[in-house]
Amino acid sequence: MASITSANTQNLDKVRAFGEKFSKDKQKVDYFKNVYKFVRSSYGSKKLFKAFSLSCEWPVNFEGFLKLNPTRIKKIIDVKKQFKKVSQSLDVTKIPVTIKNIRKISIIQRNDFKNVAKKVFKIAIKVVRIILDALTFVGLGQIFCFYSLGNANGILKLSKRCFKVLASSFLFFRDRTKYLKHSKFQKVLESEKSKDPRLKTIFHEIKNLDLLKIIKNITIIALNCFITFELFFEVALISATIKIVLSTISLSLAVFTHFYKASLTYPKI
Repeated sequence: MASITSANTQNLDKVRAFGEKFSKDKQKVDYFKNVYKFVRSSYGSKKLFKAFSLSCEWPVNFEGFLKLNPTRIKKIIDVKKQFKKVSQSLDVTKIPVTIKNIRKISIIQRNDFKNVAKKVFKIAIKVVRIILDALTFVGLGQIFCFYSLGNANGILKLSKRCFKVLASSFLFFRDRTKYLKHSKFQKVLESEKSKDPRLKTIFHEIKNLDLLKIIKNITIIALNCFITFELFFEVALISATIKIVLSTISLSLAVFTHFYKASLTYPKI
């Protein structure tokens, strides 16, 4: 009984410490400023042009249903190519962020793998870092080919998709771990029958953010797994419509998650 009480006290202390990481005053959200900053950033610009490119893919994919004539289809395809070219050229601005994210992927703590030996865990993390570094290097080669030759070969395209699958898988695990931790803290708060509305709001918003990230990563993993297999085996596994749907969902979730995070009532950790 004493050990249970001690554990509950420790959990409650962790909850309170978690709440202290946030400011006590409610933030005012400037939506116009958030949109302006998003569009000006390299991340936002790339997403914007990718959205333009996808918006052109939809009518081309349903040309028969929309009864588009060949001339109009050609114009839409030409516009789509221009949007896609700008989006791909913005990849060069993502290099510093990509390298930074590679290191952030390795923030998975030893406590998340209690059943794995410490030595094995260290070796696994080292291997993952080497693979991610190698894929990033190949990704730089892809950008070089794009700027010098106008296109990248199949091996470079395959490496880019492999990187996205691997990176998104680790980000998925990280966000899942955070979601479970925040759920545990919320249960501790409810068991203590706390009347602190601020902490309740924090956990509600943070858990929603974690859930959005999990769904986004699952969609990205699914899309890139299909494309990776298609590039590797040179066969079409899914229809163009499903690809567009998955691309649209992943892009929408990425943008929505960004703005949801920027508009949280309380600061993030």
